[in-house]
Amino acid sequence: LASRNACADAACLAAALDARQKALAAVAAGATRALWDKREALRARLGWPEDCEASFKNLYAPAPDGLGMDLVDSGVESWSLGQGRELFLVQCDQAAYQGVYVAMETGPDGGPATLLRFPTAEVAGGRVVRRQEASLVGEVAFKDADKTLTVFTKARGVGDCGSYAVYAFDAAGKPVPRELRARDCPKKDGPYLPPERWPLIPAR
Repeated sequence: LASRNACADAACLAAALDARQKALAAVAAGATRALWDKREALRARLGWPEDCEASFKNLYAPAPDGLGMDLVDSGVESWSLGQGRELFLVQCDQAAYQGVYVAMETGPDGGPATLLRFPTAEVAGGRVVRRQEASLVGEVAFKDADKTLTVFTKARGVGDCGSYAVYAFDAAGKPVPRELRARDCPKKDGPYLPPERWPLIPAR
């Protein structure tokens, strides 16, 4: 600011602003490179699927390798599951309003990583459809107090519909559904119904 304010004419001011813009761009580029380096180091350790990484790079890598969206973090979060186990949530893609992720679990004291598969349920045309999914789509939140992962997947349709799941993790670090809820998309919009009140899918 001192050097900018010391300028006596427009040419000096333009040069000072240009120099500052270049300096800030260099800082931003360094921060972005650090995030990519962090993600690459984590992938070398965990080994999540190639198609997940390709989708992520298509969004966030600079052109011409990707779309060049702003990278604000490495796209990897982690939480302790207890007994030395750790859960990693890896972003693969980003839809208009919800993300796509895979989850990896490492055994006690940083053991080998395992790609987790989650029992899911949805309602389509009044019929319950159950699957085992490696990809999680939606808003994802981890609750450290009870070591549970909540996944809220909003379906495309009129009104409030989709699926809502709460997963605990067993002694081996595998997801166990504590609560599965799903709601078929109504034909007409109506009063808001929070996902915590959607119909409960019976355990098998």
